[in-house]
Amino acid sequence: MLKILFSVAGLLFLSGAYSQIKVLAKDPVVITGKLIRTTKPLRDFTIADKAIPDVKVRDEDGIIGKDEAFEEGEERILYPSSRIFTEDPALQKIYPNNPHLQSQLLRTINTNFNGMPYQPLNPPDPTLCVGPNHVIQMINGTSGALFKVYDKTGGQVVAQTYLDAITGKGGLGDPIALYDQLADRFILTEFAHSSETGSEGLIFAISQTSDPAGS
Repeated sequence: MLKILFSVAGLLFLSGAYSQIKVLAKDPVVITGKLIRTTKPLRDFTIADKAIPDVKVRDEDGIIGKDEAFEEGEERILYPSSRIFTEDPALQKIYPNNPHLQSQLLRTINTNFNGMPYQPLNPPDPTLCVGPNHVIQMINGTSGALFKVYDKTGGQVVAQTYLDAITGKGGLGDPIALYDQLADRFILTEFAHSSETGSEGLIFAISQTSDPAGS
């Protein structure tokens, strides 16, 4: 059982010649979650370990499930999956007028390696997080979110696999990968399939230690 405790404790004293007023906060709010399971170390997973069979939940245009309007021939604007960029459109070229910041931004890239490739799905929703020694990439796959763990030289630590293979819960993708520097833990999330929750849901996978290839 996982419990997240949020509490606000306030104590206010107002003192005068003849009176003292003490104000206390209300009872803390307790939010309780359900621990699904603790996995074996991720480095020990293989393709044969996949807990959820491949179920196509997105088509090549990124559509989840059945699209009645599209099937009836209504025109829909598609993402330009065939577009080829000669330069990263998100590349920053304008920097604040700050000499110290300029020197930081002009540092050269010393590591550059390929991540997981386009599936193809639109939108691919790529996400990335970086810890002290590892990099985790996530991207949409046809059966939910794919993830892969690298070391900082680009070496494979955990092979590309679906997140639901380790959670045992069917996913719909739209992944988010985060590194919590305060807790020194990695967090991977994706939307849950309606068969898991009956409505909208979110699946969390949190590393048990600072090792993202562990349990």
